[in-house]
Amino acid sequence: MFASAPPIAASHPFAQQLAFLLRGAFLGYYCCCCGDTWSSEIGVLSRGDPILITKLRRVRRGTNGAVSLLGILASIAGGLSVGVAFVLAGNLAALSSIHQLFDLQGKAIRVVLCSGLAGLAGSFIDSVLGATVQFSGVDRETLKTTNKPGKGVTRIAGVNLINNDAVNFLSAAITSVGMGWLMAKYKWV
Repeated sequence: MFASAPPIAASHPFAQQLAFLLRGAFLGYYCCCCGDTWSSEIGVLSRGDPILITKLRRVRRGTNGAVSLLGILASIAGGLSVGVAFVLAGNLAALSSIHQLFDLQGKAIRVVLCSGLAGLAGSFIDSVLGATVQFSGVDRETLKTTNKPGKGVTRIAGVNLINNDAVNFLSAAITSVGMGWLMAKYKWV
C-alpha cells in the first residue's frame, strides 16, 4: 500500500516491525497535534461554555482541560485529515498505475479511522493533563483566563506543575507511542 521498503527491511522481521512502528508513531504525532489544534481553535466557537473534563462542570472559555462537543468533533476531523493525507501520499508514492490510486484497500480505511481516533485521543490526553497538572485561573482585575498563578488570580483548575509546551509534548508522545504500537501490531501502515 505504501512505498516499498528497502530490501533489508523487506527480509528482516525486526526491521519490518520497526518500520511499522515508526510510521505509526509519525502518524500518531501529527494526528494528535492536528486534533488538539483543531479542537482548541474550533471549540472556542461553541455557543455555550465548555465543560472541564475532570469535574464535568461548566468553566470559562480558555480554561485548560475544558472541552466542548464542537471541539471534540474538530479533534476527530483533524486526525481524519492527517490520516487521509498520509494514505493519499503513501499511495501516490507507491503508485504504479492510475487504478491503484482509487483502490483504497481495507488497510487504508482502517488507517484513516484510527487517525481520527488518534486525533481524539491526543486531544483527550491533552485536556486531562491540562486540567490536572497545568494551572488555569482567572485574573480578577482583567477577568481574563490565565495560565500563570499570581496575585489577583483565582484558580479554576490544575496545579502549576508543567506548562502548555510540556502538556503538548506529553500528549503527542503518548499518542505517538500508542499509534506506533497499534500500527506495528496490525501492520497497517
